[in-house]
Amino acid sequence: MDTSGNVAQCTQQVTVVDAAPPVITLVGANPLIVECHTAFTDPGATADDICAGAVAVTSSGNVDVNTPSSYTITYSATDPSGNTATATRTINVVDSLAPVIALNGANPLIVPCQMPFTDPGATATDACASSVSVSASGTVDVNTPGDYTLTYSATDPSGNTANVTRTVTVVCGTPTLTITCPPDVNVANDPGQCSAVANYPAPVVSGGIGNVIVVCNPPSGSSFQVGTNVVSCTATDSAGNTATCSFNLVVKDTEPPVPSMVTTAPAVRYQNPSRVVKRGQLFANDNCDPDPLIYIGGSQSPGFVAGPFHRGDKVTLVRGLSLTPGSRQPRNPSIAAEITLNGDALIWATDSAGNVSPKSR
Repeated sequence: MDTSGNVAQCTQQVTVVDAAPPVITLVGANPLIVECHTAFTDPGATADDICAGAVAVTSSGNVDVNTPSSYTITYSATDPSGNTATATRTINVVDSLAPVIALNGANPLIVPCQMPFTDPGATATDACASSVSVSASGTVDVNTPGDYTLTYSATDPSGNTANVTRTVTVVCGTPTLTITCPPDVNVANDPGQCSAVANYPAPVVSGGIGNVIVVCNPPSGSSFQVGTNVVSCTATDSAGNTATCSFNLVVKDTEPPVPSMVTTAPAVRYQNPSRVVKRGQLFANDNCDPDPLIYIGGSQSPGFVAGPFHRGDKVTLVRGLSLTPGSRQPRNPSIAAEITLNGDALIWATDSAGNVSPKSR
């Protein structure tokens, strides 16, 4: 506007453009170290655009975890305006683990004096290269007693090296390997069992070459059945020499049976002459014997014993104070045996091991 009040106008167009690419941020380390033959998962990346905010990221490139080398993964992100950004990550697949050497044969190894010696050797495996060769160094003089060292070495393609040694002992005038078992061991059965968990002393070993290993069967602490159990023991030295011995572990059944009479009919009392008639069935439980023998006597009938009876036998008891003791046992087990007693009936049982239960009313 001038001093005379005249006004003029004009317009200008402003265009806002997005010319900046997104910014890519890698997740995780770069470079990233991966051990050979292990699983690899790309940790990925994120992208942020000044205009559009978060945008998607794509990746390309492969990593062979079975082959040590350097690999590249490329990440790309494009915003809605077409601006593209890229970033790369280096993946180094490395083999940093040495091979694992396994010796063939014993270590230490015992060699008799003046006997030929052949090194049993060793094998090696590698996490990345699978199997690798093994070299051995060291000498053994079989004519001179003493300890000798053999060293085994293995190197994988990545230069990782492992070493393992074996001691070879040359022995002259070896004492004879002997083993002496303990004397026979006697134990009682465990309560309610026809067996016993038993421990026994270890055999005594002398002589032999190097380490001597003793194995007994059944081992100490095993469960042994009632009766005589043979325990066999073998001693083996480092040269493969063996010696054997054996002994008996005897488990004795010391537990008596438990007899009982199950009433099958109510007791009946008679006045003339005074007597009580009771019918029942006999039973006896035992930890070992499936059929203990059962006997019946009277509390006022000294010296009188009726039986033996078996598990399941039926009996009729006639008891009083002035009766003549007696027993009538039919041949047919389905018919009850009739037993006449003075006083109360006493029942007891004996098993095949000779254990006798207390007399019970």
